[in-house]
Amino acid sequence: MNDGPENIRFTPTKSSITVIENESRTVTCSADCNPLCNIIWYKGSAIISSTELLSLNNIKRQQAGNYTCQAQHNNITNSKQTKVLQITVNYGPENIRFTPTSSSITVIENESKTVTCSGDCNPSPCNIRWYNGSTTISSTALLSLNNRQQAGNYTCQATNTEIHGSQSKQLMVIVHYPPTITSLTSDATNNMKDEDSTVTFNCSVDSLPSSVISWSRSQQGGQLYSGSQYTISKASCQHTDNYTCTASNNIGQPVSKTIPLFVKCSPRENIETKRNITNRIDATINLGVDIIAYPEPTFTWYHTPTRQIIITARTQQLSTINYKSTVEITLNSTLFGDYIVSVYNDIGVQNFTITVIDGEPPKPPGKMESNNIPIIVGSVVVVLLVIGIIVVVIYCRKGKL
Repeated sequence: MNDGPENIRFTPTKSSITVIENESRTVTCSADCNPLCNIIWYKGSAIISSTELLSLNNIKRQQAGNYTCQAQHNNITNSKQTKVLQITVNYGPENIRFTPTSSSITVIENESKTVTCSGDCNPSPCNIRWYNGSTTISSTALLSLNNRQQAGNYTCQATNTEIHGSQSKQLMVIVHYPPTITSLTSDATNNMKDEDSTVTFNCSVDSLPSSVISWSRSQQGGQLYSGSQYTISKASCQHTDNYTCTASNNIGQPVSKTIPLFVKCSPRENIETKRNITNRIDATINLGVDIIAYPEPTFTWYHTPTRQIIITARTQQLSTINYKSTVEITLNSTLFGDYIVSVYNDIGVQNFTITVIDGEPPKPPGKMESNNIPIIVGSVVVVLLVIGIIVVVIYCRKGKL
């Protein structure tokens, strides 16, 4: 009696199997037939096996899919019976990659950037974790970056929950950030140095990329020097000033810090003192000296003939090192003669003598007295008259010839 096919079945009995790529599997398809059924395995329309045994060796992911076992009675028309076997191939992780694709990334601080890590896995997606050293930074595929503390080497690790194994890839993060002046110092004690000594300034800057460092001073325009260290080889009184370190690396705005320098020096003339002054009784005159010195000097005025200290002197500070002291005097018969001004500070003393002379004060250059005008006019007239006489005589002689 011819019957079947029926009760088509697999051994192992499951209608779906999951394998790890490169593993091998065999599945037997059978059915109840009398006589025995003819068994064929299909994948799509392609015949994979013409026997009961489906043998898959070193299975690749491309072999995943539905396989159909067809059982047919050779003696009975239209007696086909089929059963579908689903094969799932698990693989990965592999082909770990970043988006953007580079294995290093440069970030400008406070400008956010992200890197996505992905890989090929089945089941999909891969399980992704980001590490910095042994510290887990992110448990997702996305790594967010925006500050300098995040600079360093990162590891993206991809795992497959169905397969024991992982794959990693390294990412180097570089964070560019604007300069910060971490210290500004000099070798001056309390910012003070002796005259003729060497002064060295140091400016330390934290930035990436490295900054261009320049030096300037308040009382002098333009750049003094470029570099982290600036040296004055022989300090003078005129070097007393505020010195500024400026750092720039084209990230954000340049930054600056300022440090003062005071060079200790004894008093000396800034503008040459007028040593002789001539004038008459009842005239009001001003005696003065213009001095540079540090620290601040003391001025003492003394009139030699009367042996009197003048207490009406006025002192003005024109800058940190520049001072002007003046005395206003209305002359009488006792106030002519030598005036001595003694200028002193902790470093030294300097004396200046100004002599006041009784006499006609000199006339300003180019100024003509009105009393001399008639004399000059008269002289011009005489000269013109003489020239006229000479011309007449020459003319008369020519007429006689």
